[in-house]
Amino acid sequence: MPFINATPEQEAEFRSGIVSGRYSLLLGAGASRDSKNKFGPIPLGSELEQELSDVLGVKNGKYSLQKLYATLTDGEKSTHIRDRFSNCEPGKVAGTIERYYWKRIFTLNIDDTLNKSFSETSKQSAKFLHFLDPYEDFQTRANLPVVHLHGSVLRHEDGYVFSHQEYARIIKGQNPWMMILANSMRSDPMIISGASMEEVDIEYYLSFRSLASSRDDFPPSIFVSNEVNRLTEALCEDHNLIQFSGYSSDFFEYLSEQIPNPPRLDGGASTGVLGLLPKATPKTAKMHFDADFEMVPKAEVGGSSGNQFYYGHPPTWGDLAAKLDISRTENSILIDKSSETTDFGRQLHVLFGKTGSGKTTILKRVAYNLASKGICHVLWTSELGRLSKSTANTLDLIDGPVALVVDNLADHAQAISDVLSLSEKEDIYILGAERSYREEYLLKTFGSGGFTKTELGPLTKLDARRLIDALTEVALIGSHRALRGQRGFINSLRSDPIAIASCRVINDFKPLTRILDDLISSSSRDELLSFSLVSIAEHCHKSGVRSEIVAREVGGQVIVDMLNGKRALSLKEVDKTRTTGFLGAENSTLSEVLLSKLNERDPDLVFSAFEALANGLSPYVNRNTIRARAPEAKLAGRLFDFDDIVEKFLGPRTEEFYDKAREAWRWNSRFWEQYALMKLDHSFRAENEDEKWDNLSESLQRARHSLAVEKHPFGLNTLAKVLMTFVSFGHRDSVSHFSEALGHIKSAIEFEQRHRRSSQHPYSTLIFGTADLLENGFDLPFANKREVTDMVLYANERWDKDEVLRDKCQRLLARI
Repeated sequence: MPFINATPEQEAEFRSGIVSGRYSLLLGAGASRDSKNKFGPIPLGSELEQELSDVLGVKNGKYSLQKLYATLTDGEKSTHIRDRFSNCEPGKVAGTIERYYWKRIFTLNIDDTLNKSFSETSKQSAKFLHFLDPYEDFQTRANLPVVHLHGSVLRHEDGYVFSHQEYARIIKGQNPWMMILANSMRSDPMIISGASMEEVDIEYYLSFRSLASSRDDFPPSIFVSNEVNRLTEALCEDHNLIQFSGYSSDFFEYLSEQIPNPPRLDGGASTGVLGLLPKATPKTAKMHFDADFEMVPKAEVGGSSGNQFYYGHPPTWGDLAAKLDISRTENSILIDKSSETTDFGRQLHVLFGKTGSGKTTILKRVAYNLASKGICHVLWTSELGRLSKSTANTLDLIDGPVALVVDNLADHAQAISDVLSLSEKEDIYILGAERSYREEYLLKTFGSGGFTKTELGPLTKLDARRLIDALTEVALIGSHRALRGQRGFINSLRSDPIAIASCRVINDFKPLTRILDDLISSSSRDELLSFSLVSIAEHCHKSGVRSEIVAREVGGQVIVDMLNGKRALSLKEVDKTRTTGFLGAENSTLSEVLLSKLNERDPDLVFSAFEALANGLSPYVNRNTIRARAPEAKLAGRLFDFDDIVEKFLGPRTEEFYDKAREAWRWNSRFWEQYALMKLDHSFRAENEDEKWDNLSESLQRARHSLAVEKHPFGLNTLAKVLMTFVSFGHRDSVSHFSEALGHIKSAIEFEQRHRRSSQHPYSTLIFGTADLLENGFDLPFANKREVTDMVLYANERWDKDEVLRDKCQRLLARI
């Protein structure tokens, strides 16, 4: 048997992990040993060291490979490095690798063997990356990142990593790909092949993996080595690896024998939306669309989650088919509104409600019933959906009316705005749901006349009665008095959101405070830290957070137990059908309330969770992933939001959090913009004039720095807002500050116009700032009167349903 001490169950899990594409590869020189070029077989590290020592005329083994390389002339580097490892003919190992699906491939080799082996017939389209490249996020399995951690002959000018010291220097510089490999090594399924355990980089990455960090619900990680002795036995035991006895060629030959024809994954996981698209639709567009949307079934489906729904999980389509939800007034209102016409004509309707009020369940019920009517195609937006600009083009290819149903609409607001701007399709209806406190954000994005809305009210007496009846049906009632229908029990639920009411009924009608106290006291610090980290992430963005980021802070078994319901606090896998590796709280409503409670009892722990999340996200976020609307980028954008997130949870420690995150996020304009807003808030709260102006001046510096990092509408608006605050305070230079702010507002508007957008925010800043200028006794500069008047007139007409803005516009027009 090629595996050492592997059980039949582990071998079966290995095969299943390969078929589902869950493994990452870490390849050393041995993986290229059966490849060659015109100079012969690709040399291993020791052989290359001998060759370079001979070129330099020095004793072999006396100098490091990095020192030898650095001493070569440019011509010698080209001859003995670039040419020596270029134009390779792939061997069987590389030929086998390209026939399977992988999560990621990390290679320590500088040759171009893999580059030559991947082709159009490969299972995945390989994207070759250099260790100097920023992190890239790939939404579908169609694309595979192959990362050259030591450099590549195809990027000869960028240099190579040949020594311990050089590797340590790069690691110290927080290289994102090396950090991501370290994160993955902790618990993700990994195959290490062709690498010696004496290599310093292998030793470094394995140092992150232990029995405690690994997860027994994942396929086993594999170490491929032909050496079988006490050292390899100890290595595998220390790092929870299973050894495959043999060379890389033996391992991949074994893989070919065990799984000779791996199935394709690009169509097997389809959520039904691909059937709406013409056959000529590009493959990449199809897979992105499939990742963004799920087709709501038109007929009853099985697969009810049973009691999971009552414990806080969002309902499955099977739950709705089984009618596990209760009928509420808003259901019929939204179903009637959504069914009024088959020609939806670009309508946007939003259901607003408090956290835990049942928005998701109502939204899914409306989507399910609307689909069953068959009057349109109903698409449910994935929690991890990007809705890139190509979404609009794909929507245009669909025949017939389409209803897009979007939970947590604010997370997708700008993307939806882009879709409406770019799509030529007229028969689009968008139904969304959002927490009430985020309505202001939607107003800034769509304008007050950009959508209609329904407010989700509190539970009625009938709703409470139906809830108790539903829980009685599945034997989840915690009190015999509730079974008797006592009026006091029913009335006590009416002030609670339905998610909290359900929790209280199951827990013997205990007050929520007692339930939370019991959960906290029954949990370890690691459990509380991981639950806080996940809850903060989910509060910021409903996609949750990658499990590998949580695994940086707590052991893998803690995560497994919380996923399996073996701990008081439970986690869930977000979008489990896609094996995304993102984690959320089992009951997101309860998690928000518990997070607030925990913040009162142990603010240091919540602060630690914020800090861990900021540090964990840093390698995954860069300008490319921001443009691609990757989940981590969206999460980071919300995490640093001063008004809605940081101040709300961290209060007096807000500035400390920004300061601790500064080093990792100083490249990010959003970070500095939010730092500026924090200082702006401090200026309003200042106890004396000196403190007020000091904070306002620092806010201005940070806002200017945000634009220096990147010119963006958000930064332009923030800088304009800070300058207009000088005006509102009556600063002696108010007129010049106003003129500068006006320039930034115009730039923000022009930027949005180029992207076919029009948000209310810059116009509001101008209108209120102009009013402050006049009220403080300053004159509007004559050169600006015409353009200010035109902009106010436009805002008055564009957002005429916003009473506050309309009144301000009309008063202002009477004065200028």
